[in-house]
Amino acid sequence: MNFDKPPQENKEKLNKSSYEEILNEVEKNIDTPDEIKNFIEKRLHVLKNESSKVDIGSFSRQWHEGFIHPDSLIRRSYMVDPFCLDDDSIYEDMFSMIKKFKEHPWWKDKSMRQMMPFIIQHTIAEYFGNLTSYSNTEESNRKFYIEHNNLMMPAISISELKGKNIGVCAEKSAVSENLTSFLGLESYYIISNTCKANPDDNDAFHAYNIWKTENGYFIYDATNPSLNLEKDTNKILDYNPAIYPITEEIFNEIKIGETTRVKHTDRVSDSERNILETKVTERVYGGYKK
Repeated sequence: MNFDKPPQENKEKLNKSSYEEILNEVEKNIDTPDEIKNFIEKRLHVLKNESSKVDIGSFSRQWHEGFIHPDSLIRRSYMVDPFCLDDDSIYEDMFSMIKKFKEHPWWKDKSMRQMMPFIIQHTIAEYFGNLTSYSNTEESNRKFYIEHNNLMMPAISISELKGKNIGVCAEKSAVSENLTSFLGLESYYIISNTCKANPDDNDAFHAYNIWKTENGYFIYDATNPSLNLEKDTNKILDYNPAIYPITEEIFNEIKIGETTRVKHTDRVSDSERNILETKVTERVYGGYKK
């Protein structure tokens, strides 16, 4: 596993309030499996009691604030069954990732606030088995849902996608929503039909998150991280979370279907990870335009 150095601009982007307090509690409870289990159970008990079952999708709720209750139905498409976030092992996976970061020479002296965006990104990638989408990922994901249509079951468990290399934005951003909410960060799950990987592309469906922090609002795209690719082979050497600052005004516009452009950075390096080129492109993020 590769742990890239944190970009300077992302080091202090996350909230200090309840988020900071919960991170401190997390750090105190990572020594033994029993401590981890007890902490997860207590935290989830609070979150489940504070939330309720909702229906999230393009024809119902296009954005959702905070923890998504495990009984909630999240609709990737209304042509197939919804999925639900009922697998508590994802939080155990996050704690395992925290320990890996804390033991890593580069990260061990960094604060939990500095590490968490990277921990979340790595946890999601390892849970689903795929860091990013490839040419056949979307097709494989659709095939999975079609084959799992079942009139007797209300929803597909997110655990059915674990490790299958077919996770896409709907599932990854939903899991991200609950990981960040678990840690006390104010987060929003956004379903969009106005996103573009390139401003010249057609509008496309996408799901991502927006974080509210004491330093402002930030788009976080768990599905499309900032990549460091090896020259000639295009092998992924390492990656950083894709985090983009936006204003509160833009955040409110996104909620009603408007769009914004952000600058995305990828890198090209040699086999020794010496950076040879930095590529800056524009991406378009937006809300759901009816």
